[in-house]
Amino acid sequence: MIVAAFVWTPVDAGFPGAWPLLAVIGSVAMILGFTHGPGEQGFSVAGIFSWSPVRRVGRYSYSWYLWHWPAFVLVLAATNGNQTIARIACVASILPAAASFHFVEQRVRLAPSLVKSSSRSLAFGAAALGFGAACSIGVVLWGRLGVKGPQVAEWVQAEESYRPAGCEQNSSLLGADVCLGGSDEPGAPVVLLVGDSHAAQWIAAFSDAGRSNGFAVALRYYGNARRLRLGLRLLRRTPIMTRAPRSKRRPSACWPTIKCLRLS
Repeated sequence: MIVAAFVWTPVDAGFPGAWPLLAVIGSVAMILGFTHGPGEQGFSVAGIFSWSPVRRVGRYSYSWYLWHWPAFVLVLAATNGNQTIARIACVASILPAAASFHFVEQRVRLAPSLVKSSSRSLAFGAAALGFGAACSIGVVLWGRLGVKGPQVAEWVQAEESYRPAGCEQNSSLLGADVCLGGSDEPGAPVVLLVGDSHAAQWIAAFSDAGRSNGFAVALRYYGNARRLRLGLRLLRRTPIMTRAPRSKRRPSACWPTIKCLRLS
């Protein structure tokens, strides 16, 4: 089951969802099925878990969990999206994880002055939280106040470069802000794309395809899942939506004005 989950889980599988359960149930079944009590014979997964290298990985696992994602993302950005190097960096991040475990985590956790005094430990924890919050606020303020004019212009240009797909905000369609792209020919079929930020990232590709194949694109996206569900409920109540046969409203509905609705 674990191998099946690794091989066959779709790229767009949601989490939490049914597909992640496959790996979880497989892991639980493996532990229960191959763990024996004292004196029992047969293969036991406890023998593997008690192996020194595996125990050491388990000891560093939380530190590794904290280090692996920054390593992956930063190396991916530094290598222009080289997945292979980023994955190697992700595995190699166990080295700084082990170092931080020994020289930061353990040094603080086992410090005699903190171990002997609960009040001192709580005060240190509160100070650490305050320091982290102050750093976060400082980064945000620096980002808002510390940038120079040329940097702002560069960012604005980068933002505008995201829209060459012909994407313009327009509230005349469906009575709400939508992003329009694709063909601008009169009478061209319209594809309405509804979704969250995952749908929004497809507007440029849909617009290019629309200009090439003669259809227009209207994107209505919501910033979070809760707003998306509310928006879909409101959309299904509009006259343009209720013209579609009930059996075809999800996931794809077609009618004379809007030719196709895609829910992403």
